[in-house]
Amino acid sequence: MWECGFGDEPVDAKLLWLRFFGKIGFFFAGIAAGALLVGGGYFLKKEVFAPRPEYQTVGEIYLDYVIPEGYYLDSVYFGPAAWNDLVHTDEIVESVRDRLREQGIEVTAQTVRDSVEADLPYDSRIVVNTVTTAEPELSVAMGQALEQAVVDFCAEQKEFALTRVLTSPEQARRVVWDVRTFHAVVLGAFLGGFLTLLGMLLYVTLDDSVYLPSSLEKRYGLPALGTLEDKELTGNLTKLLKGCRQVALTGRGAEEAAGELAKKLEAGAENWKAENGEDPPVLFAAGEIPEDPEELKKLRQADGVIFVAAFGGHDGKRMEKELAFLKRQEIPVRGGLLWNADEKLLKRYYGIGLGKRARHES
Repeated sequence: MWECGFGDEPVDAKLLWLRFFGKIGFFFAGIAAGALLVGGGYFLKKEVFAPRPEYQTVGEIYLDYVIPEGYYLDSVYFGPAAWNDLVHTDEIVESVRDRLREQGIEVTAQTVRDSVEADLPYDSRIVVNTVTTAEPELSVAMGQALEQAVVDFCAEQKEFALTRVLTSPEQARRVVWDVRTFHAVVLGAFLGGFLTLLGMLLYVTLDDSVYLPSSLEKRYGLPALGTLEDKELTGNLTKLLKGCRQVALTGRGAEEAAGELAKKLEAGAENWKAENGEDPPVLFAAGEIPEDPEELKKLRQADGVIFVAAFGGHDGKRMEKELAFLKRQEIPVRGGLLWNADEKLLKRYYGIGLGKRARHES
């Protein structure tokens, strides 16, 4: 009696990996696509479509604070935030603009505020002024103007005894962004490979196709005839079709399979007659499972049906439905044939010829 055990069928790890390595090109294609998309996109953003280059100057000014008796430097010095706020005040900004006008350079107050910064990165008595603009000449001019504006400002404040320029901004350097295209390529390749691997494993594990003749027995309980290239095919036909005069082939590829099987039966007719004492049965193709009552009548008049399963047809549930239909119609299924099979895959799976090769090499 036919029954389906597909729901409880365990994953065949050997078949899974053979199929996976058979499609390994997709895995490498996924790696290449990920590297191209992520790495290429990063390169385009950072290099091709990057904003205008920027040029920066850095100046250092030493500050000597007036420390009242009983106080310490920590209690009187200006902190980093205070200095950065200071260089953005109207007094400093306008002082910078005035000095730039003397050189024939006209800029807005907002441009100055967007371009200047001040910090105390390593010593509370050394203020570091940074100017960043899109033009090297402007950066140098603005850096020098900011330097003088800070010196003049400190000269008027009682908190400072004196100021001394340690480093004057004489030359601007181009701001080099941390472009890590190689890292982006590696990350993209990893992500592309991982997602492709995940997709491939999901695909092969969720695929309900039939790839092995034995799956017809394990999954659907059908006696497996094998494939057209299977050496056991003639023996299986002789046993399973004994006593049959007419046999129909139904399923995907039934027309082509019927012609090929007929040739094999014709070639082995003498052996068949010697073993069974009768001529081999007549085969005819019924195509897909027919719905017309007249076509079904032809199937019932036959002595049985050979169910043709397409190799890798992604139609496991459809086959289950068709076999259930044949059962309800009380049409006996003599066996299942795996049509258009990948013989190389089957040889790898069953290890056909590997033992001979190993003995020959040894």
